[in-house]
Amino acid sequence: MARNSFPLADDQLRSLFEFVETSVHKNGCDHTRRFTKKWLGSNSMSYELVFSWLESVGGFCDCEVVLNAMQHWEENREAKAS
Repeated sequence: MARNSFPLADDQLRSLFEFVETSVHKNGCDHTRRFTKKWLGSNSMSYELVFSWLESVGGFCDCEVVLNAMQHWEENREAKAS
């Protein structure tokens, strides 16, 4: 099940996606995961674990984290709640 592969708790993923989305909206995407990395560092989270999961769901840069990974999380988080 996709939900079981989430690297962080729902509240942490929500916070990550909100931070990255706001940062990309304000600053644009430079085709790296600099905002993702900034949030992970500020929250003492594992880059390796989260980046591996992001790559598996199409999050290769910050704008893809927002477009692909956040959508994957929302769809599968909701599927579990139903």
